Amino acid sequence: MRTFALLVLLSLLSDKPMTYVWVHGNRNNIVSSNTDLDRALAVRDELGTNFLWFRLRRAEYVIRDRATLDSIERLWEPYRMSDPEYDRIREGIRTLERQERPIEKEHDRIADREDRADNARLAELRRQLDEIEAKMRVLEKEEDRIDQRRDALEAEIERKMVPILEDAVRTGVAKKR
Repeated sequence: MRTFALLVLLSLLSDKPMTYVWVHGNRNNIVSSNTDLDRALAVRDELGTNFLWFRLRRAEYVIRDRATLDSIERLWEPYRMSDPEYDRIREGIRTLERQERPIEKEHDRIADREDRADNARLAELRRQLDEIEAKMRVLEKEEDRIDQRRDALEAEIERKMVPILEDAVRTGVAKKR
């Protein structure tokens, strides 16, 4: 089960006015979006935990204010609510992949033989592979649907973060680096 303590490393698209690294609670959970991971890890290593570092209009800031960080946390709640569903689908795909590997291996071993004495077994293995692939396609479609929903949520959350961060800069809660 995924812990709610997060290290979120996120960056808005390069044509957007800001990049940010949010480290909250546990330093080991990393989610990144359009950011240089080395840079994000360096920021985390320098600043530790429980902060939001961001670049806005070519200036860098850090927020450690609990109330502001809690506001950011609340924005991400709808996104995290999809974690169990997403995790269930990913685990289903991993399970099918584990089932598929030995069947593919045996299928390939038999198919590579020149005598082809085991055509019935080969056909059975192909049927099993087709069945697994069909199940995988269903899960992958579900995963794509969730990814699209999560991408839209992420974009909405990031749009909502901008006024919070701008306000933090204006009020001095965000400290310039």
